[in-house]
Amino acid sequence: MGLPAALFQGSSSLGKECRELVHEVRPTGTRILLEAGLQLLFMPPEKDKISSAIRGAICVDPLPRNIHPVHNEGRRKARPDILGKIDFSSTALFVDAARYWKKDAYVVTVVNSKGSLVNAATVVTGFTHEAEELAIAVALQERRRDVTIFSDSRTAIRSFSSFVVSAAAASIVNKKTTEANEGEDPRIYGSRPTFVTSHPPQPATLTRGLTS
Repeated sequence: MGLPAALFQGSSSLGKECRELVHEVRPTGTRILLEAGLQLLFMPPEKDKISSAIRGAICVDPLPRNIHPVHNEGRRKARPDILGKIDFSSTALFVDAARYWKKDAYVVTVVNSKGSLVNAATVVTGFTHEAEELAIAVALQERRRDVTIFSDSRTAIRSFSSFVVSAAAASIVNKKTTEANEGEDPRIYGSRPTFVTSHPPQPATLTRGLTS
């Protein structure tokens, strides 16, 4: 499934939404091709469930509706004020992902409300939405109470709301259950992954700086 390149030239945010839509629709097309006996040029990441023992500590805020550029002009103009209303407390974390140049790998970062880097990792994947899920999974390792995790990936937030994420992200989150079985502290304190339409500048700047 492809989209014209020109579709991504007008707006970076529009391009990101289109790419995420492709990732969302792609599993259906993949299943159809496999059932027809056709070989895929690539395979999307495998999915896995977040452990039921951890789900109770993860609360995902409802996703906002898409804003039509004409019919929802008032809401569209109000978007720049969204970040100003975010609670920039010590429990706010911002996650982001940036791809390495010409590599199937991403840097994922966790940044606090002061703009300081809390955690970072390199993940091997060719899929932006999986990298964004992994960024949230890394943020969930923070053992603090009532952490709110802000992500600008609608697809990643939707995956966490269904508790079905990429196998790699699930393995990180479900590690808490393994730790509990081994007698270690397994707690995730009331984490709340939340979708925002845009980030403060620091997370994106830090993330892209780590790819060079």
